[in-house]
Amino acid sequence: MADGSLPEKPPSSLDSSDLVQLLLPSAVSILENDFRTCGIDPGMEGKLFPSVFGLRDFISTLMEKQAAPGSEAFFRLLYRNDLPEKKAMDALAAENGQRDSEKIAELIIIRALQRAFYRMKYG
Repeated sequence: MADGSLPEKPPSSLDSSDLVQLLLPSAVSILENDFRTCGIDPGMEGKLFPSVFGLRDFISTLMEKQAAPGSEAFFRLLYRNDLPEKKAMDALAAENGQRDSEKIAELIIIRALQRAFYRMKYG
């Protein structure tokens, strides 16, 4: 899928698809920069994430250790990712069997995939 054949809309979930796989390397780079900008060393250099779900698990663990919901680092990360606080709080309030860190990790990754999409499509 070349950039000229990108769909009209960016990914809105972590569903494994050709588009998500195409955008994943760029999204990882965006996330690494976002975490560093927020004062968190993500330790992502040289790591390969063959699936978006492996990335979600990695980010979830990282958040539990360094950016737990409600912490200053958590809010810096939301701001850096352009995620509305209300959207994050709504996700945290949802009862879906996921840990809070997984819920937020998914939102952050989806946003990074969207940013990667727009850079590829219009950049």
